[in-house]
Formats: sequence, C-alpha cells, structure tokens
Amino acid sequence: MDDWREVMLSEVAEEVTVGHVGTMSDQYRDGGIPFLRSQNVRPHRIDLADIKFVDSNFHAMLKKSALAPGDVVTVRTGKPGTSAVVPESIPVANCSDLVITRPGLDLDARWLSYYLNFVVHSHIGGYLVGAVQQHFNVKSAKQLKLLLPKVGEQRAIAAALGALDDKIAANERVIEAAHELMLSIVRSVDRWEQLSDLAQHSTASVRPEDFDGVVAHFSLPAFDDGGMPEISCGDAIKSNKFLLPGPCVLFSKLNPRIPRIWNVTSLPSETALASTEFVVLSPLGVDPSVLWAALSQPEISDELRQMVAGTSGSHQRIRPHDLLGVQVRDVRALGSKSADAISWLGQVCDERRQESRALARTRNELLPLLMSGKVRVKDAEAVALSANLG
Repeated sequence: MDDWREVMLSEVAEEVTVGHVGTMSDQYRDGGIPFLRSQNVRPHRIDLADIKFVDSNFHAMLKKSALAPGDVVTVRTGKPGTSAVVPESIPVANCSDLVITRPGLDLDARWLSYYLNFVVHSHIGGYLVGAVQQHFNVKSAKQLKLLLPKVGEQRAIAAALGALDDKIAANERVIEAAHELMLSIVRSVDRWEQLSDLAQHSTASVRPEDFDGVVAHFSLPAFDDGGMPEISCGDAIKSNKFLLPGPCVLFSKLNPRIPRIWNVTSLPSETALASTEFVVLSPLGVDPSVLWAALSQPEISDELRQMVAGTSGSHQRIRPHDLLGVQVRDVRALGSKSADAISWLGQVCDERRQESRALARTRNELLPLLMSGKVRVKDAEAVALSANLG
C-alpha cells in the first residue's frame, strides 16, 4: 500500500458534472435516446427496467448530461452514492438528477464505481447536504477523498470483483431467456378462464415480531433487488405480514405499470412472510411456475393498467377481487411435457437467483477488503474464481 495515495475525486477526474435538473414528463417518448434516472442506477449495474426515452433533438440540447460508455453515474437523491458504469451496450444516453464522473487517465471507471458503492455509507454520508431529503451534489463529489492505488492495480481490483458481477449478469440473462420461453409456451393456449379458477387467494396474516428467530421476508424491495427474500429477525418487522401457505405466486397490488409477479417455487427453511402489498395466490391444480407464466402475459398487465387508469402513480393499486376476476389463459389445457418444461425452467431461475445471491455476498465481503488494501488482488482472484466455478 506504500504507493496508494489519498486524492480528491476532482484531482483525478476529467469532469464531474450533473445530469439535467428540471421537469421531464412532457419530453418522454416511446422510443429514442435512453434517459437514465435514479431508479435505473443500482449498485454496480444499470437497470433498464422502466427506462424512459427522449428524442434526438432534446438529447442534443442537453449536451452536458449526455452519457457515453465508461462514464460513472451516481445517485444524488433517494439512495445517494449508489453508482454504476455506463456499459458499452448503451452507446448513447442522457440522464437527469445524477452526478456524472468522467474518469481521467489515472482513474479506472469500474474501480471508481466499486469504490463509490463501498464508501456509500461510511464516507459519503459525511458529504450529504439537505436537512429533510439528503442528496449528494457535484461539489460533494468533487471533494470526496479516494484512497487511490496505481491505475493498473485499480483495474486488477475491478477485474477480480467484476468476475463475480459478470457471473451475476450471466445468470440474469439465463433468467430472462427462461422467462421468455415460459411465456412463449403458455401463449400456445387459446382457452381462457377466470384467475379464481386457477388460484386461491390466501389472506392468513401474522405478526413477525411474535417470532423468536429469523424469517424470510418477501418484500417489494427484495423483489426489485434480485428476487430473493430478505432474511431478517422477526422482531425487527413491526407490521403484519401474510404467511405463505406453500409454493405460490405473489402479485404486487402496487402500480401495475411495473409488474412485480414473484414465482415462489418452494418455501425457504425460515418462516416465509410476504408484504401486504402482495396478493398471495395459491395455485389450484397447476405448478406455481405455470401460474406465474399465465399471469405474466403482457395482456394481463395491460388489462390491470386500464383498471387503475386516471389514478396517480403513487396510489395505483389493484384490488384482489379485480385481480381474481381477470381472464387468463387456462394453463390446465397445457400438455404434461409443456407444463413440466415450465416447472423446470422456474426451478432453473430460482437456482440462478440463489447462486447470484451467494456471488453478491462474496463480492460484498471482498469489496471493503480490496478497497482498503487489507486483501491483495491475487488472493481475491482465487476467491472470485472459486465462486465463479461453483
């Protein structure tokens, strides 16, 4: 660590600026230039779910906030400090309300993203401004202190951590492909039936604080963050939750514009509880993965969106009665081979998510050790390789 030096970000960045700040709702288009917002920036990755677009003319007007591969974007408000690198797969984009860092020659972009996510709690908290809704602004970013190794070691650190994240990304691609195949198989069914004939609405609820041990909490944030339940102490959860009766499908009542449909293929060893923002659906005569594939068809989301049309986004909720009344493809008509294939694909998705959770845990354990110099890259590479092969 003798050659590591403490510098301010402004000393090693080519530019630190901010994305567009202002009203945007009238500028969004159905296609065009991707327009990133805070919700599109997750730790270590860009999430294109619910991505917005602007036209090329508006993009040209916002030259300062135009993005290119290799730029590091950081959330200002909400979860300040959360960072990711703009990947090569997004050759052109724009953004709003994000801090944009364009690294100089002595600063590796992926290393910086890892560093910012590493210090998000311990260091960036001291640079936040605003009494009520804290945010991380450009001035704060420029003054942020980095413990900086040589650029070659930065790249080696980023590569060691990146081996884990690359495997997580590969798992996400497998899950996405499996989902598409599951939906495609169900689209072959041309018979329709009410959802209430395929699933039972389970409403049994409990108080998590009554449990002495840990519980598996199926929450909206957990769904958005990898689709695995959060394992936590029951007494830390203060509101009532639904008790999962067995393998089931959880359908989010909140904002059907962004479908959140959770395929619970099997229950964890911990007591499984779900947020009351979900409708708990126990399948009747079909596998939960088959029920999930029936509910995940685009026409179902379209119909549910129509039910809440005219309601503001933050208050859009599907009533369980309305959900149970929708017409879905009667997946009981599937042949046994098709149903078994969907069930197997659902299990594959679950296995890949569990693997990704283990990989993320390894990455998060290595991250502070590598960034502080307590563990050298060669040792970390061995751990990353073992996790990647496993």
